[in-house]
Amino acid sequence: MSSSIFIFQDKYNASYKKDSTLFLKSILSKHFNQNIVKIIRTENGKPFLKNGPFFSISHSHEKIILALSFKHPVGVDIEYINPHLPFKKIAKKFFSPQDLTTMDDSPESFYHIWTQKEAFVKLLGKGILMPEFQNHQHPNIEYQTLNMHNYAGHVCFDPSSSQASMSQFDEDHGYKGNEYA
Repeated sequence: MSSSIFIFQDKYNASYKKDSTLFLKSILSKHFNQNIVKIIRTENGKPFLKNGPFFSISHSHEKIILALSFKHPVGVDIEYINPHLPFKKIAKKFFSPQDLTTMDDSPESFYHIWTQKEAFVKLLGKGILMPEFQNHQHPNIEYQTLNMHNYAGHVCFDPSSSQASMSQFDEDHGYKGNEYA
């Protein structure tokens, strides 16, 4: 269990809208028999648990997702693919020249890069206005793509801390998804 990254997804319901950490609390209690006493925030606002596990939460449209690891920090991001978003304008403001070169004219391509960037800054505990957002490619960071219909998503972690396997769970449908090595 210690070298695994667990990915949980669920519908983004009214209780999660009030406090997305309720999803974390529910998962830890249901799957790992752990109760959270207190969630702490860094000076940049990243939530964490004093004695672990490491986690990252993202939500978009109707989904909430949680990346959880007992071994190393993780970052996760999902975004609903909105074909009407002025993604080219946003990309010009936030993407590096290299990102703009690799991005094609599709919203999917934009969201693929955007979710990598957000997962990276969540891993670091920083925001999108930090220099790390523009330069998210790092030799010691690994990205795993999350495959979800109408959504783009990535999990980000440092594989040098350990070899990690990734398991996906869908709380809404009650099944375990793919495992990635």
